[in-house]
Amino acid sequence: MQKKSFVIYKDWLPLVSALYEQDKALVGELFMSLMRYQNSEEEPDVSNPIYPYFAYFKAMFDRDDEKYDAACKRNRENGRLGGRPQKPTETQNNPVGFFEAKNNPPKPTETQNNPQKPDNDNDNDNDNDNERYMGEAPKPPVPFIDYDGIMKDYNDTCPSLSKVTTLSEARKKAIKARVKTVGLEKIHQAFVMAEESSFLKGGNNKNWTANFDWIMRDANMAKILDGNYADREKRQKDEGGQTAKKGNKFMNFEQREHDSAYYEDLTKRFARN
Repeated sequence: MQKKSFVIYKDWLPLVSALYEQDKALVGELFMSLMRYQNSEEEPDVSNPIYPYFAYFKAMFDRDDEKYDAACKRNRENGRLGGRPQKPTETQNNPVGFFEAKNNPPKPTETQNNPQKPDNDNDNDNDNDNERYMGEAPKPPVPFIDYDGIMKDYNDTCPSLSKVTTLSEARKKAIKARVKTVGLEKIHQAFVMAEESSFLKGGNNKNWTANFDWIMRDANMAKILDGNYADREKRQKDEGGQTAKKGNKFMNFEQREHDSAYYEDLTKRFARN
């Protein structure tokens, strides 16, 4: 018997949220793949980034289907045996139809081997929300990270810095950590800010330049995103909306700039007086 519905569990939220942070469009694609699977058992290609998530949810769907089929089979068997016994009818010795009447045996008690709970149509999807899984639940999938895409984003965004051509395990570990702590958008923002920084491109006393490995360190990326390496003019614009003017330390007026000739002329005039 084909079901007309399927169950989405609230404890899926952390996995779906992780996918949403990675790429919002993938969440919609994942939901559509689940709908297609429930209607025609169509599955996405294993190379698709959503496939690990799909496989995790599919395993739960298959367990729910097993419980549904077992409930249907049990209901059919009960129907073949005549269904639920009829209630006792009112008689002279049993005027209200009680099981405890004189000529009626007591109502059997419910035990593990003699369950008295009647089957009903609500068993079709879930017998009990606390028994949603048959056996051990599948392990959550490992979130998909496009390491090559992040490397390409760095190379395209930071042409002034040294290129990255290989992805070692150490680099993948650093990328995975930064995706978890700040997300893809912040990583791209750090690349943009590094390219705009004269200091990180060699404009310092040591002619030192940053590279991919340096940027991907937790503390360094935090300082880049905080604007610690932004050029002074740009930092002043970001903080005040416009380039800050040099002010007098006694009053908030713009301080004038004069060359040495001005001061020499001023000295001569005071000397004549």
